[in-house]
Order: sequence, then structure tokens, then C-alpha cells
Amino acid sequence: MMNNNDLKKQIGMYVHIPFCIQKCRYCDFLSAPADKLTRQKYIKALIEEIRRAPVLLGDEYVMKSVFFGGGTPSAIDAQMIAEVLRELLIHFKEIIAKDEYGNSCMEISIECNPGTVTKEKLEIYKSAGFNRISFGLQSANDHELKEIGRIHSWKDFLDGYGLTRSVGFDNINVDLMFGLPGQTVESWKSTLESVCALKPSHISAYSLILEEGTSLASQIEKEEDSGIYRLPDEETEREMYYYVCRYLDSQGYEQYEISNFAMPNRKSLHNLSYWECREYLGFGIGAASNFKDMRYKNTSSLQKYINLEFDEKEELEHLSENDRMSEFVFLGLRKTGDGISKAEFEERFGVKFDDIFGDVAKKYIDEQMLSENNGRIALTRRGIDVSNVIMADFILDKNFT
Repeated sequence: MMNNNDLKKQIGMYVHIPFCIQKCRYCDFLSAPADKLTRQKYIKALIEEIRRAPVLLGDEYVMKSVFFGGGTPSAIDAQMIAEVLRELLIHFKEIIAKDEYGNSCMEISIECNPGTVTKEKLEIYKSAGFNRISFGLQSANDHELKEIGRIHSWKDFLDGYGLTRSVGFDNINVDLMFGLPGQTVESWKSTLESVCALKPSHISAYSLILEEGTSLASQIEKEEDSGIYRLPDEETEREMYYYVCRYLDSQGYEQYEISNFAMPNRKSLHNLSYWECREYLGFGIGAASNFKDMRYKNTSSLQKYINLEFDEKEELEHLSENDRMSEFVFLGLRKTGDGISKAEFEERFGVKFDDIFGDVAKKYIDEQMLSENNGRIALTRRGIDVSNVIMADFILDKNFT
């Protein structure tokens, strides 16, 4: 039966908490440690930004997901987090997704570092309305965790995970990374087996990306200049990726995106909203929004943000029809199972998919890197290996007519 929510535009909300206990060595996100007063000022400004946000019409939009990311949201006072969520739910109460009984059916997630959760914090989150916890574990190997600058141990994670279950959370994601310094295929297998034994509802598995300017990237570069190679080579990293896909499938997880795996009915609604090119609003410094054919980011200056200078936007961009069509395809192709729907493309843009992208799609279908079934186009296993190249071919020239 069709829910009334299905007839409305879906929109997600992202709330950025830029504070952490210690900067991870691979991290280039907008985050850093801060004192208590700075955190308090930031939360006050965050609530004010929410209050100034456009009030969306309930008959046009439905809010299906809220995601608190960072940084490490669990590093600050849980009551502050609860206060921000409360303000968000009040301000946007008219568009909260509800089930047939009138109860909220939103996915409300918060990122947590295993070394920063307590039972008290988790109880506050649950009382506030959070129903999904996302743990940034990365590895079950303490040596590998130390290499990348994580502040927690495997035991810290086990303790935090157990507390999360004990207070009643049943929707838990675990973030993992492969291709770490000193990591082997065997240690990666051990991490996967240890995590799967806990039966989280969702697992994200990403390869390490050495971002320029991070301390880890600088160290690895110096080591390689000296002839020391501690990162797995490309072939080994690919073997790690193939293994996670096979192993998680054997454990009952569905791979629904290149790097994301879920138990039945546990796909991340918030992540799907990005891959399906839904609109979203971001709150906090550096937070991105995609709203009314405009993409923009909040100021990256903490001082300006605390001073309530919300009108200053960075990377303000008007999305053309070509931009939106391209993004619909190359983001949608990340969904490994569903891919993209030709019918939905035509419904959104008023033109046939084949008239715009038919030649490119046929090229990769002939090369068995894309498949087409029942009007849906998706990456094959071969296609995933070169997905960046394929997706780039679906970017329309600015002057395309």
C-alpha cells in the first residue's frame, strides 16, 4: 500500500558536530578538539541556524532522515546533542515522516567513537529520539588502530557496542577500513569475522584514502621515499574488497552500494538520499546543502559561525539540468543492486534516458561493465573495479543541448 510519504519530495537533514578528542591521522574533515566554552557557543549557534532555516511546506516535503556527523558527536555533552535534535524536530515538525498510525518513522542517526560512549549518553540519545548508532571502528586490530591514530581499542568498541545493545538500540552500523598500514588480508578477514559475530545491522567498508596534508599521508610518503612500503599494494587491496563482498554476502548482508552492506530492511535511508539525489539541508560549519537546485556550504570558519554569520556561503552553485541528470546517473550507479531506473529518469527530467545517455550506456553494457534488467542499469562486478572511469563518462558537458 502506498504511503502518503511516497507522494512528497524526500529531504534529509545533516548536522555537523566538528569536535573530537584527537584528530585521526588520516582525517581531513573539518574537525578538531575544542574547549568546553567553544563547544557551548557552537551549540548555541547551531540551534540559532536551525531556527533561521526555511520552513518547508508539509504538503511538498517529507523528512525521512537526520544524521549527526563530525568530528565525533559523542565526544561532547549528550544533553547538548539532545537539545539540537529537539530543536530540529520542533522546527520541522510539519514534515516529519510518519507511518500509517501517525508515528514518526524517520531514521535518526548519530556517529559515535567507541572510546567516547557511556550508558548515560546512550540513554540520553535514545530518549531524545535517535534510533540508529554508527560506530567508527575501522579495525578490530589494536596495532592497526594505533597506526591510524584512533583513540580506542577493540575492547573499547566491544564495551560500547554492548552498552548500545543494552539500552535498546537495534539499528547499529559499524564503519570499517581496509588498505591500512601494515594490514594483511588475514588481519582484514579477522576484523570482518570479529565484527560479524556481533551481528550489526549495517556495515560500511571503505578503502583508506591518503588525503594530502594529513599526518599519515606525510609519514607514508617519507617511508616510501626511503624504500619502505607498508600499505597493501593495489592487488592486495582489491583482494580485500572482493573478500568483504563475498564474506558479508555469506553472513546475510546485502551489498546495496559499492561500500555499504545491510541486513534486510536496514539500508541507511540517509545515505540512500544522497545516492538518489534527494534534497538535503546541512547545519553547522562546513555543512553542505542541496536545496531548490542550489548547492552550497556553510562557512568553514568556526569564529564566523559562532558569531552567527550564517549568510556567508562557500561554493555556492546553481545546478543546471545537465548537472542534475549527470548526478542522478553517476550517484545512482553506486547502488550496486538497484542502480538507476530509466523510468524514474524520464519522470524527473522529462526526457528519455537513452536520448541522453544511450550511447555511453550501450558501450559499457557491451563491455559487460554495466547490466540492464527491467529498465534498470547497474554496475557489474567488473564495472565496480573501474567505477570512477564509468561514472565520469556520464558527466554531461556544460554546453550539451
